[in-house]
Formats: sequence, structure tokens, C-alpha cells
Amino acid sequence: MSSHPFHLHGECWKYRVDPVMRDTVTTGNTGDSVAIRFITDNPGPWLLHCHIDWHLSAGLAIVFAEAPEDVATSQPFNNASRQLCPIYNSIPQQNFPLQALPPALIDISG
Repeated sequence: MSSHPFHLHGECWKYRVDPVMRDTVTTGNTGDSVAIRFITDNPGPWLLHCHIDWHLSAGLAIVFAEAPEDVATSQPFNNASRQLCPIYNSIPQQNFPLQALPPALIDISG
């Protein structure tokens, strides 16, 4: 089995004994078990993904919607973002070889 270097945007965590702050951890070897815990104090959509490009392209990623009710006040939408959406939406679908699965919302707030 191959390993997966997972990277989480927007957060850092401590890993192993006497840890440094990290945002990437490797897992996937036989017998591996990794638990990642972090305080959800950074509102926004944050991507957790494998750093092996073809694994990411195959869908080995998830987006955490952290404190979505606070995003509008903590990260106001700027002009560049407003211009990006119409540009992206104008790209013909046949230019996207991989199709995404429909999003699933899982409440992990406890």
C-alpha cells in the first residue's frame, strides 16, 4: 500500500512527541492510524487533500466548511472573487475531464 501525504489548508496541528506545528501528515502504510484534531476557530472552506497529484485528481480530498455562519463577517467577498465566478462558469464542461461527485454535508459540530 502506498502512503498519502495529507495536507490541510487553514489549520496547523501538533504531530507525535515533542511536535512542531504542521499542516501535512503522511498516512496509508500498513497498520497506520492517524487522528487529526484541530480547534475550529478559522472560518471558511478549508481543503484536506492528498499531496500526490493523481490521488487529488481522483478525488482524495474533502472540504471542511468551518464556522460557515461566521464566514460572511470574517472574510468579506472581494471584487476579484466576484469576477472569478462568471469566468469559471463560462468554461465549457467538456474542458473538465473529471466530474465531481455531488457535495455531501456532514455536521461534525458535535
